[in-house]
Amino acid sequence: MPASVARQFALSYLDFWSAPNPSTLVASPVFYAPRVVFHGRSMTSDALFAEKLRFVARWPDRSYKPRLETMRTSCARDLCRVRTTFDFSATNADAARHSEGQGTLELAIRFVGGRPYIVEENSRVTRRGSAGNDARPSPPARG
Repeated sequence: MPASVARQFALSYLDFWSAPNPSTLVASPVFYAPRVVFHGRSMTSDALFAEKLRFVARWPDRSYKPRLETMRTSCARDLCRVRTTFDFSATNADAARHSEGQGTLELAIRFVGGRPYIVEENSRVTRRGSAGNDARPSPPARG
């Protein structure tokens, strides 16, 4: 059961990052533990939220579609790891910027009192859909 909950939590996370900014910003803190390892750096959820604010300002229109056939989940005790490939598209109409491609997302999800929290997050862009884009529009990308 923890594996299916972790998997659904990861899918919900990608859904929220595809939502309009007001929804994303309200929901984002709900996903994270008080301390998170984000791309190898330990930080408070408040510091991470500040990074996420910069990211959504840079890319106000985002879409993340997981490739469900690539999703893998493994659990030990109260910790599950979820890894998936996803397709992304990100646009900033005001800046006339667009980026699309494919990436991988890895989340470590810990259950505290039966509730899931992201305690570690890593992602990387693995393929860009158009040449010359320098954007990094994956959910955890640094702003």
